[in-house]
Amino acid sequence: MLPDSKLTILHTEASNGWGGQEIRILSEAEWFRDQGYRIILANPQNGQLNAKARARGFEVFDIPFEKKTQLRDFFRVRKLIQDHKPDVIGTHSSVDSWVGLLAASLCRVPCRLRYRHVSTPVHNNPFNRFQYTSLCDRIITTGECISGPLCESFHLSKEKVRTIFTGINVPSDLPDRNEARLALAQGLHLPSSSQFVGMVAVLRSWKGHAYLIDAFDQIADQFPEHHLILAGNGPQKHLQAQIDACKSKNRMHLIGHRENPWPVFRALDVAVLSSVKNEGIPQTGLQAMFAETPFIGTTVGGIPEIIENMKTGVLVAPSDATALADGLKTLLTDSNLRKEIASQALHFANSNATMDICGKAVECLITSVLKARNTF
Repeated sequence: MLPDSKLTILHTEASNGWGGQEIRILSEAEWFRDQGYRIILANPQNGQLNAKARARGFEVFDIPFEKKTQLRDFFRVRKLIQDHKPDVIGTHSSVDSWVGLLAASLCRVPCRLRYRHVSTPVHNNPFNRFQYTSLCDRIITTGECISGPLCESFHLSKEKVRTIFTGINVPSDLPDRNEARLALAQGLHLPSSSQFVGMVAVLRSWKGHAYLIDAFDQIADQFPEHHLILAGNGPQKHLQAQIDACKSKNRMHLIGHRENPWPVFRALDVAVLSSVKNEGIPQTGLQAMFAETPFIGTTVGGIPEIIENMKTGVLVAPSDATALADGLKTLLTDSNLRKEIASQALHFANSNATMDICGKAVECLITSVLKARNTF
């Protein structure tokens, strides 16, 4: 519970992009603000988090968080802390974590949290040991695929490292599935009979879009009404070149970033995440579950933590377009299986990944740290 005097939380983020990590920061910030906390964010001036947070009425401070500006950034963050006296700091990427946690330690910020969103290995060197063992009070990860290796590599206790799934903000009025499908078909100037499979994810190489394109091309002749949708921003030239070489190229569509992804999820018969590395707990998978869209994921990172194969989704090997094609065929040929998987997945998501569950878990962690410091 919040004390009589409302707490102030400072979030730092070096990234200027927009993906699952930045979405979690903003969603979590909104949840805490709704509970009465004061939220401050620090992000590069050209950062998308910076712009979106300002648009939603948050206090945002422009800090570059680049390697070449680290020393100046340290003094900027120290001044920010001295002026606004946050009770909690949460850092999220490499440069802002070094700058933010050092400044917060020297300024004696009572609760220092180091978030870790991706499953990329953290090298066990003296610098990282100092950051993860001494500079932060707790480490928050999105999945056990991140927590386990951190505990093992740095000999950290389970109390120090906490897995808290990212909470998903689900609209109360999800669009009707058939209406969403028809709207997507109309927007792409396709026949009203068109059906869709696809992926909603930033266009990064390790998301495995190339394997999904290959997989769809393998099965396209068997499902003549289906089209492949790839929603997300990022480098597209190599993907477009791959699509242009496919026999079913006219049924593959790069539709760009969708600020509101829910109509896309509701329009899909099957949602896919074909990642080959780095995944924590993917928000796109949880969003598909809340949208009651059957989800196929690879056995990478935290994806198996949300998919029980053939129950809450379908798991396939990474970097294997043929296995992915088989998974698509399994779901597209069995509507009853799709409905059963969607139902079980929705139950899992409601039990583990609502924004309220996430927010309360982080709030409880903050409370425990502050109580241990006798500042709560």
